[in-house]
Amino acid sequence: MDEKTRLWGKEYEMDPSTEVFIDLGKGRKKVNEKDFNEAWKYFKKAYILSKKIPHRIGIVSSLNNWSWYLKEYDLNNAIKLSNELMYYMGYYFENNEKHFTFFDTYFEINKWNIESLYSYAPIINYFWEKLPESGKRNSKENYESMFNILRKFIISEKSTYINTEELRNCIKNNIANISEASKKIHVSRKSLSGIINGKVLEIKGDTLKKILLGLNLVPDINSPEAIINEYGKIYIEKAFKESVNKLEKMNVEERKRLFFNTYIACINKPKIDIVQIKNLNFVDDFSIKRFIIEMIKGNEFINARKNLVDHFFSKMKKSSYNEFINIYYYELNKHEKEYIDVYIRNYSRYDIKWNIRIETPDFLRDFVEKYSLKKMPATLAYWYYESGFERKKLLNVIQKF
Repeated sequence: MDEKTRLWGKEYEMDPSTEVFIDLGKGRKKVNEKDFNEAWKYFKKAYILSKKIPHRIGIVSSLNNWSWYLKEYDLNNAIKLSNELMYYMGYYFENNEKHFTFFDTYFEINKWNIESLYSYAPIINYFWEKLPESGKRNSKENYESMFNILRKFIISEKSTYINTEELRNCIKNNIANISEASKKIHVSRKSLSGIINGKVLEIKGDTLKKILLGLNLVPDINSPEAIINEYGKIYIEKAFKESVNKLEKMNVEERKRLFFNTYIACINKPKIDIVQIKNLNFVDDFSIKRFIIEMIKGNEFINARKNLVDHFFSKMKKSSYNEFINIYYYELNKHEKEYIDVYIRNYSRYDIKWNIRIETPDFLRDFVEKYSLKKMPATLAYWYYESGFERKKLLNVIQKF
């Protein structure tokens, strides 16, 4: 067969959804031919068309291809595109373990930006845990090298570290003169010398923080885990204080709404209640501090999910919202919250124009009317679960409202 023979008719090619993937194929072909400017045009065209349709797989596939192939030539733009990719992953998909390769793309593009790694490591870890161990393309074994690096950016509350050779060398390589370094970091010369020559077998986290701050030492992906973890604590503390300062400027109702939007959107729910948000008096816990940062700053993935939650409540009367949150949602257990959280996000995902009509089941009508929801997305969000057992679980939660 002639390699240039067209295997599709003109009408088939003109279908917008099909055209997206034809353009992606053309873009990859141009990359192989080293015609990069033309490749970027095809990826951009596929992306714009995907958003216009909209075609969610087309959107993330376009961004994935475009950012991946662009990273060696224009890293800044590749980073921007990878951030958009994360936004749409959060916005369009619930089970992102099925699209784990996109996390790999994000990591490869952003692996020298440690703030991004601290921000995304817990999210990627959440979906990593859902992958099969081996045997499939999307399995843990296929991303082991990436995750061996990324797991170091999941901050732990560990406060003492073994003084490994790797750790000693890292510190030593950043010190030109021990006496001067001792003064800068406010650690005695004897103690610093003992750390470097290995006579000190364990190093306290507070000592490492002094070294990091005194020497202006910023880690990268090749740094020892102890350095990455302690720098992460410094990063979290700084971002947490900045976030609390912004919360102080909000009234209680603004804080409350932002709190619930973030709580319903977040991946790992901390043990926190609305009283802490009202009083701005928080338990010294890294999961809570990370959550407060997500409330104010967040990242593209979490912010997309926050937008979904905000959309769900946007048309709801204030009295209905207060009842929904304060009376019913607040009383749900952890697993019940998970079901209604997914339902809320999916409602907003399905709130688009449809060319079909699906009747709302009788058992959803009271809920839909009570909270001024649209029938179509409310119904489709229920049918999101293929399993009758899962739908029954969801319905049991909905009926509590």
